[in-house]
Amino acid sequence: MRDTADSSRQKLLIEVLVVVVSALLLSVYLTRPLAFDMKDHAIELGDSRLNAYLQAWVAHSLASDPRHLFDTNMFYPARDTLALSENMLGNQLIFGPVYAATKNPIWASNSVILASFWLCALCMYLLVRYLTGSPWPAAIAGFVFAFAPVRLSQVNHMQLLSMEWMPLSAFFLYGFLIRKNAGNLIAFCGCVAMQVFCSLYLGYMETLLLLALLLGVRLTVPHLLSDRKAILWLGLGAISVGMVLSPVVFPYLRLRHGGVLSPEGEVANTIAASASPIASYLNAGFGPRHIYGHLLGRFHSKDLDWEKNLFPGFLPILLSIIAVAGCLWPKSRLACADGPPNDGRTPKLEPSANQWRSAVVGSVLAVVASYLLSLGPYLRIHDQPSNIRMPYFWLQHWVPGMGVFRVPARFALGLMFGLAILAGAGFLNVLRLGERWRIFRYPHTKAVLTSLAFLFLIQEFDFTPVHLDPVMTPASVAPEYRWLAAQPAGSATLELPISKYGSGFDPYEAAGYVYASSFHWQPLFNGYSGHLPLVYSQVERWAREMPSPNAVDLLRGLGLRYVILHTHKIPPTTLRDWQSSAQGAGLIETARFGPTLVYGLAESPVCLSQVSDLTLGLQAPKIAETGKEFRFLLSLYSPKSCWVAGNLSQAKEIGGEWIEEHSGNVARFATSVDLPLSLGAGEIQLVLASAQEPPPGTYNFRLVSLDHKMLQLMSEKVTLTGLPSTTSINSPRGLSAEYKLRAVSRVFRAGAKGKIEFYARNTGTAVWLSHPPSPAGSVGLGYSWRDANGKEVGTGRIYLQYPVYPGTNYTFTGVIDAPEQPGNYVLSLELVSELVTWFHDVGVRPIKINVEVSP
Repeated sequence: MRDTADSSRQKLLIEVLVVVVSALLLSVYLTRPLAFDMKDHAIELGDSRLNAYLQAWVAHSLASDPRHLFDTNMFYPARDTLALSENMLGNQLIFGPVYAATKNPIWASNSVILASFWLCALCMYLLVRYLTGSPWPAAIAGFVFAFAPVRLSQVNHMQLLSMEWMPLSAFFLYGFLIRKNAGNLIAFCGCVAMQVFCSLYLGYMETLLLLALLLGVRLTVPHLLSDRKAILWLGLGAISVGMVLSPVVFPYLRLRHGGVLSPEGEVANTIAASASPIASYLNAGFGPRHIYGHLLGRFHSKDLDWEKNLFPGFLPILLSIIAVAGCLWPKSRLACADGPPNDGRTPKLEPSANQWRSAVVGSVLAVVASYLLSLGPYLRIHDQPSNIRMPYFWLQHWVPGMGVFRVPARFALGLMFGLAILAGAGFLNVLRLGERWRIFRYPHTKAVLTSLAFLFLIQEFDFTPVHLDPVMTPASVAPEYRWLAAQPAGSATLELPISKYGSGFDPYEAAGYVYASSFHWQPLFNGYSGHLPLVYSQVERWAREMPSPNAVDLLRGLGLRYVILHTHKIPPTTLRDWQSSAQGAGLIETARFGPTLVYGLAESPVCLSQVSDLTLGLQAPKIAETGKEFRFLLSLYSPKSCWVAGNLSQAKEIGGEWIEEHSGNVARFATSVDLPLSLGAGEIQLVLASAQEPPPGTYNFRLVSLDHKMLQLMSEKVTLTGLPSTTSINSPRGLSAEYKLRAVSRVFRAGAKGKIEFYARNTGTAVWLSHPPSPAGSVGLGYSWRDANGKEVGTGRIYLQYPVYPGTNYTFTGVIDAPEQPGNYVLSLELVSELVTWFHDVGVRPIKINVEVSP
């Protein structure tokens, strides 16, 4: 007996050692040469440096000031800036110790990336080993899950790689359903929370996958979910997870409420980042030397192709088909029919056949659900969005936060979870058939077949070597950042230039500034993220106007202390003008490090008026749908430059009343708005706000105060009613409008922004929608530029902020982007109902004007 036990432990130890070492070697090989250049190279210079910075900030903040964890030093003076991206708190288990030992953000970040492949392989191995009792299908499943092309293609996105908690969550979920014990439940809840801490993106995917597995159990082993006590404990576990996660989720909700994380602003990107039903799943970004290079090289997308390398591999697909066949062929000798083999060490669900069938059925559901969601809100046909709505269309409306995730194609990561389990099940079926035919009766023959499968999968999944770029490390910190680190804490800094990239800033340059700040941690006006805080548009505009006295004055008022000027990025003529203007604006050269100059700001009072000079106006809908959030616009105006939010850059409280027209009953409300930092002399800015609605009826809607400082009395008569069936989504024939161009410049500067004021009255029978669940039917002001040859050189949109009912009007006030090249252009302006029709197609003539674009 003792000899048998010792022999079993020895075999188990050998198995663990082989699996751990094999997973590590495969991780090193398939991500080569990352493991050999971890301490001073990054995988591309955009998101990799941003993620390294974010993780370094989390480690720094947790050690020094946990209360301000979400207030990073970038995008100063904005708040909750960590919530502009994934916080990746869960990755601190690996990042934290490496960073504490080395103070090297990129080394610690690369350690997380490499470890994620290794851990995903091990954790999926554990799950399938538990479910099957056999190491061979577990090895196949671990390989497919960890090293799928969709994961290797996202190697620069650390926030999408740490998926190891998904199979662990499933492992403990199955354990709890069988044993109904507290240990498995606590471990399950802990793993779910850790997955969300690693990535909110992956947290949504994990929820989908776990629901699919539970549905598989319900369909095949219903008695495991018939215990009300077990369901109650799962519900309490879910509540506990929500309570643990709430401090991390609240900053994202604040930004969502403030309009920063707005699904409406990501409509076009979400459609472009949706997978094509076939082409994307045959696209792996392989080079011509790959085994499938010539066969699959034709499959690509014109929109965000790098996000759509979703090829799952032909062998995993074949094995998955075999797994499903095992469940559909009940008289076979396959795994679903007989259940997984038991080696005496691995616990089994009872009955074993139904247990394994539940895992297969749940995995099929996970694959189908993930596949459908990856297609986005509208089905793409021939790489173009159609009007066919997909499940993502409804989920982004029904599931809180779903619409913020901009890349539906990434749900293919969740698809590989289910496909990996199915591949393991299919491989088990192959072994079963081999045993039946006496081919694989011995362990060494199974090991040979597994090795051959590994070799084929390596050929299928192997990318070209990962491209690495050198980055700054503690040993190579630029001297200007060493100098800045020695200055008093809180020395707010701006790095220039802010180079243009399209209509925004250069993401690689911005990522470099942000990453470099991890070596000094001074407040930084620069920033980089997929979402931008509301205050940044003003800060960026002032930064581009530097060193004008007005821009210097405004930034000084926000606390700017130093300007770092990288002269090698500026043309010589521009540089001479810049330097000659700097001294007159109060900038004093403080230090010089090769081509980099450091300017300090001379101490002087900021000559801006206070908020008392501000006057407000109200633009609200005359008719609105009851039961919805009531949206309205505040117009802010000042005859001279004044602070509004100043260096607080936070929400201000609005007080208001709904006064019922007939009864005089008053319903009071309070809400908050994010105000601009300041207003220029004679400048008008619009701010979106919302209020709770009373029951249907006719009311005087009145605002009475703003933060108890600016007393106003503004009112509008508003009728709250139901939404009619005729809307801009379903009734293009009911669309009609009258236009008036109230203000626009006839001369624009090339590449600059210009203000426009465009009046539109709804003369049709359909309601113009502003924020529908999907982009379809959302009405906006569309503009286009055409050059002297009639060629379209630029387009854009300004969307409604609230629905506009027939007989009412709306004034679009905003900015439009001018063409990059000087010349004479025709600017065309008209309304569009997205994915439905342009208004000129229903007989409304656009407004066209001739505009000069100057250098």
